[in-house]
Amino acid sequence: MNKAVVFWSGGKDSAMSLYKAGRDKNLHVTGLVTIFNYEDGKSSVHNLPEKIIEEQSTQIGIPLYKMWVKIAATNTEYEEALLKIYKNLKKEGIDTVIYGDLFLEDMKIYRENFAKMAGMKILFPLWKIDTKQLMEEFIKCGFKAIVCNVNRAILNENLLSRPIDQKFMDQMPLGGDPAGENGEFHTFCFDGPIFQNAVNYHTGSKHFYSCDLYFDQQLSTRRFCYIDIV
Repeated sequence: MNKAVVFWSGGKDSAMSLYKAGRDKNLHVTGLVTIFNYEDGKSSVHNLPEKIIEEQSTQIGIPLYKMWVKIAATNTEYEEALLKIYKNLKKEGIDTVIYGDLFLEDMKIYRENFAKMAGMKILFPLWKIDTKQLMEEFIKCGFKAIVCNVNRAILNENLLSRPIDQKFMDQMPLGGDPAGENGEFHTFCFDGPIFQNAVNYHTGSKHFYSCDLYFDQQLSTRRFCYIDIV
């Protein structure tokens, strides 16, 4: 049986990855890995505070490994931090890493190549699953999550803190992906079959920000809004 860790964002995809990995008789998931930013102590992309991620880990009953990078980390700095995590995992007998990617082929190849270089096995339990099917399974399994971050070019910030349910999926704009795989939204998962108890939380202020991202090999500015979860 392979000892594994799940790269944990705190959202729906990592929750489903952990759920599916936990049902694999060849895997023993012994940890979660979350990437945090030095500057604000929040998780990358989802902007979830360290204490919320720690509480998720506690309620799941699996230890948390923390990877720290700067918000504007270079690729070299990111890889140095990731390699350090991989080396520490190997020292504990963990040989497999699990990611929640669904469709980004370039990212999958990058992760595979880096894991191979580091001497780690890698799995993608959600790879190529139809996103509508994935979201329906997420809801049917009893997971509970809210929207914590939106792309303002696609979704209104009023959707922040909305529960992820069938009604939310039905209101997705034409052309929008049900699982937000085009960057439409991100989520905070606080309850479900992988949790012993629900994570207690409160929502706070909304924050607007912009960043430059490469999409289809072109650099573009994306405008986002996230809500504090405390």
